[in-house]
Amino acid sequence: MLRNNHKLALAVTASTIALIIGAPSLAFAQTPATATDEAPRVETIIVTGSRIQTAANRAISPVRVIDSESIRATGLIDIDEVLKQQNQFLPSNGATTNPTLLESHGASTLDMRGLGQNRTLVLVNGQRVTPNGFRNSADVNSIPSALISRIETLTGGAAAVYGADAVAGVTNYILRDNYEGLEVALNGGISEQGDAESYSIGITGGMNFFEDRANIVLHASYADRGDLKREDRAWALPELNDAGQFIQTFPTAGGAFTRWTNATTAPAGTAAPTFAYAADGTLGTTAGTQAFSQFEAFQNPNDRTNAAIFGTFKLAKWAEFYGRGTYSLINNTSQQVPVRSNGNTAGVLPAVAGGANIVTQGDVLIQRTNPFLTPQILSILNPAGGTSLFNLNAAGTGPGTDAARFRVSKTLLELGPLIDETERTSHQVVVGVRGELTDNIKYDLSYVTGKSIEEVQRIGWGSWSRFQQATNVTSVGGQAACVNASNGCVPFNLFGPSAASAAAVAWINGDTSELFNKRNRHQDILSLNISGDTTGLFSLPGGPVGWALGAERREEFGNSVFGPRAFTRDTLHTQGARANLIADFELTEYYGELRLPLLADKPYFKQFDVEAAGRWSDHSRSGDYDTWKLGVNWAVNDTIRLRGSKQTVVRGPNIGEFFGAAVEAPITGTGRPTDYCSDPVRFNVPAALCTALGAPSTPGYIPVVGTALPLIDNAVAVQGGGEAIKPESGETFTYGFVFTPQFIPGLSVVVDYYNIQIDDAIGSITPIQLMDSCYLVLQDASSALCKKITRDSSGRVVKFDQRDTNLTLLKTSGVDFSIYYNAKLPEALPGDRINISFQGGTVDSFIRLLFPSDNLFDCAGDFGGGACSDAGTGIRAIPAFRSNLAVAWMDGPLTIRGAWRYQGQVDALIKRVPEPQWRNVAANLNNVQHIDAWDYFDLGFSYKINDNLRVGGTISNLFDKEPPILGSAQQDANTLPNQYDIIGRRYAINLVWKM
Repeated sequence: MLRNNHKLALAVTASTIALIIGAPSLAFAQTPATATDEAPRVETIIVTGSRIQTAANRAISPVRVIDSESIRATGLIDIDEVLKQQNQFLPSNGATTNPTLLESHGASTLDMRGLGQNRTLVLVNGQRVTPNGFRNSADVNSIPSALISRIETLTGGAAAVYGADAVAGVTNYILRDNYEGLEVALNGGISEQGDAESYSIGITGGMNFFEDRANIVLHASYADRGDLKREDRAWALPELNDAGQFIQTFPTAGGAFTRWTNATTAPAGTAAPTFAYAADGTLGTTAGTQAFSQFEAFQNPNDRTNAAIFGTFKLAKWAEFYGRGTYSLINNTSQQVPVRSNGNTAGVLPAVAGGANIVTQGDVLIQRTNPFLTPQILSILNPAGGTSLFNLNAAGTGPGTDAARFRVSKTLLELGPLIDETERTSHQVVVGVRGELTDNIKYDLSYVTGKSIEEVQRIGWGSWSRFQQATNVTSVGGQAACVNASNGCVPFNLFGPSAASAAAVAWINGDTSELFNKRNRHQDILSLNISGDTTGLFSLPGGPVGWALGAERREEFGNSVFGPRAFTRDTLHTQGARANLIADFELTEYYGELRLPLLADKPYFKQFDVEAAGRWSDHSRSGDYDTWKLGVNWAVNDTIRLRGSKQTVVRGPNIGEFFGAAVEAPITGTGRPTDYCSDPVRFNVPAALCTALGAPSTPGYIPVVGTALPLIDNAVAVQGGGEAIKPESGETFTYGFVFTPQFIPGLSVVVDYYNIQIDDAIGSITPIQLMDSCYLVLQDASSALCKKITRDSSGRVVKFDQRDTNLTLLKTSGVDFSIYYNAKLPEALPGDRINISFQGGTVDSFIRLLFPSDNLFDCAGDFGGGACSDAGTGIRAIPAFRSNLAVAWMDGPLTIRGAWRYQGQVDALIKRVPEPQWRNVAANLNNVQHIDAWDYFDLGFSYKINDNLRVGGTISNLFDKEPPILGSAQQDANTLPNQYDIIGRRYAINLVWKM
């Protein structure tokens, strides 16, 4: 196995590290910063999507290119945010998302076509990036952005060329690979309100030696991104219900105390009067929800350090040694609301013993002698002339008059926010040799090894057992003391807003070093690629036949370890079971490609090529399978070129999908589904179905205050893989044209249609989708999906099985277009040149079918959860049309740019759901049904001061347009923060100095 050869690999690395390849010097461009499809070239190169060297204008697969100037012009330091402005990508994990899965802490990933980050292959110089997660997602911000020459994005799948994961497409980061000189790049940005700041600095130096046969490059960079809280934006601070109504809130919740026998979740299902503490410490009957805007983040603070070394040494024409070493260290802090003790803290309803109101967990024991009890609250618990609520003995084990048990609903502000501090280190080493065996045959032999290590430390989660111990307080010598003083217990004052002492908080939090998750991900790849053509042997009417052959051996390994407190589940924050993981698989693949030039230089056939490719794969866990590609390139003349391809795609399950240990994660925010059995008549659900599935015979759940629907609270989702999963397979089609009219020099028009269908798609079903499918669509208690929902003995939904499985269908189709115009301005007009780039595309369909009889929801042009949602980012919009228009005016050393980013209108998915299932649901929803088209304008400039120094600046969201406003049942943040601009007007400046 390759892992057993690490010492050999390191020896090879050490011997070649001084030969490591560099990045080309970047001349200050006199063309605008625009993303273009296939800039005209005449030399033969390797174009993303094929391993045959060819001219770019003969490429069959649609490839869009974003150059380094385009990246710099955005003023963004996160490369994923640059790509997400392109229509081919939908929101994934990044700067403006808090992680909803264990997979995504602080990572920035790509989701092409909305088909999932695990179906978007990320390459650097044509080689795989080591994934950071078990589901093969790659953190693209681990790639040193200052070294990027261009980014090539191929859509429509490329599994026959690159193997699994290239289902939706490929993103190939081309790093500069022959640099001589020194370059320093500075970038900084800040919002108009003085927050969400970011800055970066990068230094790159390279030199040639051995009579220019060798080159070495060193690079180091640092980037820092500040945080942005929801309370920092006025439109997000008042938490809104649906239709823009304010949720009733109070800023500091003292806590509500309810006798558990009358709690809303008790078997009787009846509500009891509650009392709560106001901000001044007095009692009242306030009811409402906590305002959490001050704790929740729009943008998480993040810093990263990148380093790289590259080199080449050309021994002879037939042997050029090369290598690349990259390293990144990323620190990220994500924050959520403080833990809340509530009626179901332990996740289990207490049991009744002997009618004495004795409970085993999920409550606290309050002593009559608790000195934290004020006279006001004592008068309620032990009213003069009334029935005392102190009906237990001091130990809480039987009847008495010394203590009472309560379920406490209290936001524990004293503990502070829930914080996940993530540190991720990753490195990748590439060593290889390439050369020309003959004038027409080239080879490339390489070994790639990479590793990602991530550790997440959790803070503020508290300990449930210590909470119970510290709240069981009595008076000793007139001072508060724990009834059970073991382990140095410090009494905790429940009675009042933020009344507990710092010592009590520290004791309840306990040793946070025992609450962590550490994950390792390792990848080894050994590959050989040989390519050439038949020049000198034979030719077809259109020229020599191009070909490529190759073999690849890839080994993947991963393991995950949780801290001891994660296993005992002794936390106040709801969490389920945890399990360590260790898993691996091996993959051996062989591939071949042919390009057959059937005609050339004939009437209506300037060039006519047919391409074919095939790949055979042997997966150690999924068996063997094959994929193929067939395509046509037809240049009718110098003006019109037609192209098209059909490909099969097969993707075996990755480590997370196949081996992922079952873990339980709390369901929060807009991920919480509705319990339709709370009101079967309202939701048109058969009462017999609810009874058969264990729901209460007498519905009457009390909805969460301020919401339109009775949302399920304190349930967990079981996430993980399944060894019964089989590979997914599908087909992709692309066809289009390139129009370069000779009568309009500088104009090119590129249009491509894509159609991607995946059968047996591997994925998970969200809790919302499970509830909808079981109760609104299938309505069959014996169905597999209904069995994925677990209720406890009282009928409350407590668990959803969200483990990966093979779904029925995943399909999307649409059109991409690019119009590019570059021209010299007439002498009568000011300036030298003008460049115009208009790019965009449509989404004609987006279908996710969970099971054969599922309702067919087409999410194109919609937003919402259910079929349109994504397990990693939740609710999202899928506009039917998106575009970017960029105009650059150049006059000598000065370039001024303007950009218009457009996102089409979307409707709430619920408007399209078939009758009768959602008839009553829709009637009771008072939510936003439509979001208008949204657009943003940017303005920027660059100025070449001299041959060594250039400065530039950008104003993003020039008119400071706020995002669309939604209600709480659609999005907790009042909007979709990963899809619309939540920062507002932003200023950025960049400076590049080189010598």
